[in-house]
Amino acid sequence: MRLSAAATRTGRYRAVRSEVEEQAASLRGCALHLAIVAGELAAVASTPHAVEVVRRARDSARARAAARRGRGLVVDDDELVALAFGRDLETAGYAVTLALTYSAAWQRLSQPWACVVVDLVLADREDGSELCRAALRAGVPRVVLVSGYAGTELAAIAGSCGAHVALAKPLEPGALVAAVRGRA
Repeated sequence: MRLSAAATRTGRYRAVRSEVEEQAASLRGCALHLAIVAGELAAVASTPHAVEVVRRARDSARARAAARRGRGLVVDDDELVALAFGRDLETAGYAVTLALTYSAAWQRLSQPWACVVVDLVLADREDGSELCRAALRAGVPRVVLVSGYAGTELAAIAGSCGAHVALAKPLEPGALVAAVRGRA
């Protein structure tokens, strides 16, 4: 078994690598290459069993990272955008729940969250800023407001509802994770 240099240098995947190495006895004679492709751990192996070992190790490492980082709620009425935001947060180690409507998000706010990402304009309710206020009242440590509108109006709305950060769509790669971690 041989691990690529990219996977061995990246601390994010050390847990996956160690779990794969623990199962190395079952992988004898198998060429296994781990690499990071588009922020995701990819495996190229000579057997389906080896690929399955890497998949299980990756899922286990994600679960442990999510337990450390916490849970994130993404609220956006555009399912593709919500999925993209959720994927970014999952890659950063959060356990993510998506809410595609104001009412679905409202019901979930009673649960503990490490972060909440809210779209300003939701289809079933014009203003997502009330969700920001509710999340802050519920004790969410990091609330990010996103919108297709840019400029001073977005900043003013974010300030009035108490959001920690306001981001204009489309987001630059890494901007959401940086905002959630308090680096934006």
